[in-house]
Amino acid sequence: MLRKTNDGSLTLYNESFNELYHSEDGALLEARSLYIIGSGFNSLCLEEKINLNPVIKICDVGLGLGYNAVSTLEAWFSGRGLFSLEIHSLEQDKKLFSELTTGKASWQESWNEIWCERVKNFEEITPSFFKKIFEHPISKKKALWFVHLGEAKNLLKENKEKFPHFDFIWQDPFSPKTSPGLWDKEWFSLLTVCSNEKATLMTYSVARSVKDSLIANNWNLTKIPTTTKKKDWLKAVKEN
Repeated sequence: MLRKTNDGSLTLYNESFNELYHSEDGALLEARSLYIIGSGFNSLCLEEKINLNPVIKICDVGLGLGYNAVSTLEAWFSGRGLFSLEIHSLEQDKKLFSELTTGKASWQESWNEIWCERVKNFEEITPSFFKKIFEHPISKKKALWFVHLGEAKNLLKENKEKFPHFDFIWQDPFSPKTSPGLWDKEWFSLLTVCSNEKATLMTYSVARSVKDSLIANNWNLTKIPTTTKKKDWLKAVKEN
C-alpha cells in the first residue's frame, strides 16, 4: 500500500510486518539526514583534500525501496569523486528488488529521472547476486553497487568471501519488534567481524536491547538529534 510521507516522498506499507518502510516524517528526509549526513559520509564526499582508503565500503542492511543506497550514490556524485565506492545492499524480498529496478515502481513517482536511471540495468552475476558500475564524471573513479538477495544473517554467515570490511553500515531493517534477528548480539557480532576499525553504524532505533547488543560487541554509542518528530537516532563507532 502506497503512502505519501510528510516531505512528499513516497513509501510503502508492508502488511506482513505491519510497518511502513520509512518514517512518515519523510522517506527521503530520513535517508539523507540520518544515514548520509548523520554518519559524516556526506562530508567525506565534499572534502577537497582527503586521506582515506582508496575505496569506501558500505553495508546497506535492508535495501527495501532503495532510498539509502541511491542517496549514497547521490552524495558520491555530488562530490569530486575523491574515492572509489562499494555499496553492498542486503535484501530478502526478491520481488521488491525486481520492482525497484524497473525505475517505474509506484514509490518512484516522486523520484527524479536520474534516480530512476540509477536503479536500472543491474548485471545478474547469479540469481541472488547483482552488480552495477558507475563512473564519477570528474575523477573517473568507480562506484560498485552490489545487491545480495537472501536472509541477511545467512548472507553474512555463508558468503563472507563476497564482503569486504565495511567503513559504514546503514542499519535499516524492519523494527526490532518484527525482525529481532537483525538486531540481536549475534547479528551485530557478524557486522563487527565484517567492519573496519572505527567503522560507523547508523540506525533509527534507540531501543535498549539494540544499544545493549552493540555495546556487547564493542561499539561506542552516541544519540544524535533527528530532523523528524522522533527525538533521537543512534550513531555507533566500532572501538579497537
